[in-house]
Amino acid sequence: MNFYKPGLPTVSRMPAVLATVSLFLTLLSACAPMTVTYYQPDAASGRVVKAWCPPVRSYVLLDVRDVTVGFNVSSPRKDRVQVTITFEVPAKHTVQMIDRFVEIRSPSGVTAKSELFGRQWVSAGRTGEIPLDRPMEGGTTKKVFDQTTPYGKTEHAYFFLRADIDVAPAESFLLKPPRFFVDGKEVDFPAITFIKTEETYLGSLNC
Repeated sequence: MNFYKPGLPTVSRMPAVLATVSLFLTLLSACAPMTVTYYQPDAASGRVVKAWCPPVRSYVLLDVRDVTVGFNVSSPRKDRVQVTITFEVPAKHTVQMIDRFVEIRSPSGVTAKSELFGRQWVSAGRTGEIPLDRPMEGGTTKKVFDQTTPYGKTEHAYFFLRADIDVAPAESFLLKPPRFFVDGKEVDFPAITFIKTEETYLGSLNC
């Protein structure tokens, strides 16, 4: 009696199937040396944390009355610098922008600034635009899929503001954070230094 069914791996085909599965799993977990250039924030300014992929320490976090504020500088184009400001706002707290512009200065004394635009995390893969003339209302929700930040996850309401500044990337930038209110009290951070850095690391090919 023949128990062979079409579509099922036979004994002779089984090693090939196992080899294919093994190769697939190896590729998923494969690592290779990678080099990346990014702007490293000054560690004296706050807690410096790394982005998920690649794992470079590119965000600096500061805490103000339970609200966590993050700053990042990147250069997506050779003639542009992008500044990102993030807010993790717990329930019963609010953040209100005072300044709508962010300013950077290069070592050569070139100063440039641009207007901020804001978005809020809504759900996985979805964000919503936020008007900066209104308070950013806090919230805290424990659920399976928490809000994902560039450096981890948060259970609090998550907002991110960005500004595209037309200026050539330099070896370093001095970022002057915009002023804002937390629960009605003004916050005016000192300038933060970001230094252009090159790092080689062992990274995953499927990152």
